[in-house]
Parts: sequence; structure tokens; C-alpha cells
Amino acid sequence: MDVLSPADTDFNHTSEDQHRYFEDNMDAFGITMAVLYLLVCVLGLTGNSLVITAILKIDKMSSSTTVYIFNLALADGLFMVGLPFIASQNFQNRWMFGDTACKVVMVLDGINQFTSVFCLTVMSIDRYMALANPLRFARWRTPRCAKLVSAFLWLFSLLTILPMALHFSADQGHGAWTGLEDRSGHKDSENSWNMFQLLQEEGSI
Repeated sequence: MDVLSPADTDFNHTSEDQHRYFEDNMDAFGITMAVLYLLVCVLGLTGNSLVITAILKIDKMSSSTTVYIFNLALADGLFMVGLPFIASQNFQNRWMFGDTACKVVMVLDGINQFTSVFCLTVMSIDRYMALANPLRFARWRTPRCAKLVSAFLWLFSLLTILPMALHFSADQGHGAWTGLEDRSGHKDSENSWNMFQLLQEEGSI
């Protein structure tokens, strides 16, 4: 007759607890959302990849407008990369990829929203200059100028989201990564997180 060691017993208990946690937290809504996230990911990556390829191969970013469209498609494509992680979280009702992946997905989400809004704003200004007085603003509508503006937008978006990503991390509880938490415990940090959430909601409208 085999005798189980304490280590084997602990391992069995841990496996049973994780299996029970998985079963208790699966629901139809989470599965549906996971499938939708994956569908959006596939369609989004395909569409944005086609746009990026067309601009690089055919247009070769010959105008300021296509430069901004390229950056908009790139920002959306980067956001799509994080959707499978969010789909997995919805499917299992827990975060299982660790702290680093949590920060990366958060950065991809935030930088997409900020960069997209900034690119759309700059595109609107660019179109206004093209219609209002094309000769006067011609030197501001060159591909080189658009690339410099786009680089500044990416840098500004990254600097905006990076402090939040560095400050918040995944909360490890019940043997699984379950979400984000502020580890500092300061009231200012809570206010900063609430402000970030508000900016995300505004950017999604």
C-alpha cells in the first residue's frame, strides 16, 4: 500500500483547490466575452496589418495623412495584442500571467487610447490646414513633419501611462493573480488611479 508524503498531500490539495476555484468562477458571460475578445483580436490584427502593409508597401507614407493613419493602425494593432490576455481573464475570472504581463497589457491598453485620441486630433488639424489655406500650411504638412509629430505623440502617451503601470501591480490572492492593486496604500495613489480610470472611460467614448 502506497503512503502519501506531506508534499504529495499538499500538492493534491493545491490542485483540487485550483480546480474548484476554476469551476466556481466559470460562467456563460465570461466565456461569451472571451470569445468576443478573441474575435475582435483576430479581425483587428488582420485589418490593421493590412492597413500598415498597404501604407508601407504601396503609399510609402508619402503624405502627412497616411503617416497619421499608419500610427493610428499601429496603436490599434498593439492594443489587439493584449486582448488574448483579457480574454483569458474573462474566461477564468482570474489573472494568471503574473505582474509583468499585467503591466504590459495595461500599457498597451492605455497607450492605444491616448495615442488614438491624439492622432485623430492631429489628423483633424491637418485636414483643416489642407482645406483652409493649403499653400500657407504646406511646410507643416510634410511627411517628415508628420513623423516628428507622431513620435512626440507616442512619447507623450507613454509618459502619461507609464507612471500608472509602474505604480500598480497584480494582486496575488487565492493562489491566482486576480487583478490590479495599489501597493502603496496612499490616498494620492488612489486618486491617481481613479483619474486614470476616468481618462480611459472618456477615451473609449
